[in-house]
Amino acid sequence: MNVNKERIQFLLCTDNLSKKLPLFFWVIYIVLSITTVSGNALILVALRKVSALYPPSKLLYSCLAVTDLLVGLIVGAAGAVHFMMWNEHLEPSLWMDLCVYSGDVGAISFAVLTTASLGTPTALSVDRLLALMLGLRYRQVVTLGRVKAIAVCLWIPSIAYALILFWNYYAAKIYGYTLQFLCLLVSTVCYSKIFLTLRRHVAEVQENVHRTQSNKSASLNLKRYRKTVSAAVWVLISSVICYIPHIIITVLYSVSGPFSRLQIFWGLAGILVVLNSSLDPLLYCWKIKDVRPAVKETVRQVLFLAN
Repeated sequence: MNVNKERIQFLLCTDNLSKKLPLFFWVIYIVLSITTVSGNALILVALRKVSALYPPSKLLYSCLAVTDLLVGLIVGAAGAVHFMMWNEHLEPSLWMDLCVYSGDVGAISFAVLTTASLGTPTALSVDRLLALMLGLRYRQVVTLGRVKAIAVCLWIPSIAYALILFWNYYAAKIYGYTLQFLCLLVSTVCYSKIFLTLRRHVAEVQENVHRTQSNKSASLNLKRYRKTVSAAVWVLISSVICYIPHIIITVLYSVSGPFSRLQIFWGLAGILVVLNSSLDPLLYCWKIKDVRPAVKETVRQVLFLAN
């Protein structure tokens, strides 16, 4: 990074909220880091026990859980170290170096992981649309091998984001905003198509007065499909709500430069992003029925081993 690196370091390590809220942010990052890592590790173990989910869909949820786990492990830990450095008892050279290094680690990992976190819900929206549009051909087209390849490709734009961040801060932000916009656009188009198609299907079912066994089976399948769509939509909504404040604050930072009040909101916006990664396991348990018993069983096994 060139001059932009010095600017980022200035934003993070000078005249900021350290004299007002260092302990608050440090504690929050520590707590969120622990809950995010433990919650997503629990989901990863539980997903291995769930057989009802189609393997490609299960893989996408597992990829998102891994990304969220890394957010808690790397971004949360880097944030905790960054705010811990604002300690008046530390030597200035020591805390400044650690603040800068932890800020760099946090910024780069944040760029990579948060971009991947938005890409996976987008892939889930495409997956749910294909399940609806392809019907019986879905399992032939959406195979585990193809989804594995897509899961790997999702990391390419994320890594490119980090590399551009080294080269030019403003170019990286434009690139990041473009990726976020495309993810939201693709997801919006997919879910709009899904909801319109489901409405048409419901109308057709209501017009059909014959209650044959095949109709009952189709209704049950449609009900199950709507639950999987609901889970994916809630994951996307959670991500959007938690990411929008950070996007807004980043734009304001780029335009107006640093000042104390804005830096406080910067810290709060970063907390929201990490919080999103700790909320996803709760959404899985709430919206994916088959995950709940697997999670309960995993918790019982962990408690049994602990005792």
